[in-house]
Amino acid sequence: MKALIRISSRATGLLLLLGLCLPATAVAAPSQTRLRVSATVTPWLQFSAQQHVQSFRVDSEDLERGFIDLPRAMTIRVQSNIRHPIAFRVLGTRGWRIKIRESGRGSSTEKGNLLLIDVALAGHATSTSLDIRILLPEDTQVGRHQLLTTLIPEAY
Repeated sequence: MKALIRISSRATGLLLLLGLCLPATAVAAPSQTRLRVSATVTPWLQFSAQQHVQSFRVDSEDLERGFIDLPRAMTIRVQSNIRHPIAFRVLGTRGWRIKIRESGRGSSTEKGNLLLIDVALAGHATSTSLDIRILLPEDTQVGRHQLLTTLIPEAY
């Protein structure tokens, strides 16, 4: 009977030793892990404007009409991570009211001298040609006039 107990003790010791040597893969691990991440991306805007028309000539027909059109007078290049149209305030010289629109289409600055430029893909540059219409004040003289325009991005 002693021999049987001795074998059992050896078998138990061997099983215990094997259990300690095996990797811990048999231990249950959680099947799901939750991770909460938050990030803030600040809006940015880069733009440049190139004015192709530096001066213009007003004649008597322009004075009668009350305005002069300057097609493709400016090109604006806009790059931003903003995913909605960006508004630019348009200012002119001598208190002249200036209206700008995208050449051949697009929104005009009819309301409040704002030009809306739609950046198609966030982060990609968009170049747009602009037509300028100058509303001539009554005291405008026939002759050559200098054109100075300013585009100011509105808060975005």
